[in-house]
Amino acid sequence: MHSIETAQLAVVMSHRADALLYLQQRDRSIADCVGTVEDYWVASHTRLELWHQTMKRLKMASQSSLPSAVRIWWDAHRAVLEEILVTELLTRVVAALGQALDAHSGRDEVSPITHAIFLSHMEARNRVQEAMLDRRGCAVHDAVRLNRLRRVTERWSDHLVGRLAADDRSLVTFGCDRHRTEIVANEHEQGHDSRVQGVVEGLETGSLATSLRPILSRRSALPMANAEVASSVIRWLAPASFAGQGIPASLARLRLQWDHVDGETHGETQWTGSCQPDEETSQSMLNDAAFALWFR
Repeated sequence: MHSIETAQLAVVMSHRADALLYLQQRDRSIADCVGTVEDYWVASHTRLELWHQTMKRLKMASQSSLPSAVRIWWDAHRAVLEEILVTELLTRVVAALGQALDAHSGRDEVSPITHAIFLSHMEARNRVQEAMLDRRGCAVHDAVRLNRLRRVTERWSDHLVGRLAADDRSLVTFGCDRHRTEIVANEHEQGHDSRVQGVVEGLETGSLATSLRPILSRRSALPMANAEVASSVIRWLAPASFAGQGIPASLARLRLQWDHVDGETHGETQWTGSCQPDEETSQSMLNDAAFALWFR
């Protein structure tokens, strides 16, 4: 999986956060699906370790007696540095969403893990910036392109986190520029028309890819590691948050469905659709369908 696709997943999660929070309020069993945060921890920690090994090799190259050692490292690992910067989008969105979920549930189960991954990712990001400033073995065009990539991902991070922070201003801390994130939060504070949500989401995912593709390497440095992280995040959505065929349901649709269920069960919050949240097989099928739809 290319890092662009993980960034596009960040857009999806930022748009579907309200639906996930709504389901958590209506059905406590949704917390079982959010329990897959442990998978997110494992997948993210594995990728972080790969990044650590990459930066460790840079230190070894810097200490080498071979004058071209650092330049050789840059040529071999430039794509890894790009992925550290781009995948930061999803890490920030997931960290903000984890804090929002715990705030709604009144428990402290998700945010400690997502915040720990967030801090570790920021450490890796700082090491990339240090390598850019060091400039030993780094060509000018590489430094310029990485800095441009950093600026693009920062703006997108503030935009996506700002949407999440519209209802909880404490989440602005997960943006890069607090002032810019607060501006976006203010713009989304009045809500949005759910009828055009899908259109806006599609436009943003396309625009994000368009802004990133010209400044990214074509090949993915760690495709399997990125896929594992993305898959663990998709499983947060749970079967009940899909409208069918792997397409996430809008908040308006979920409210209609739950209002219908409440009418039939006289107020009992019980999901009676074809996708029971506690059915492992159903969740696996929907996860596979969603993954294939978004990242084919």
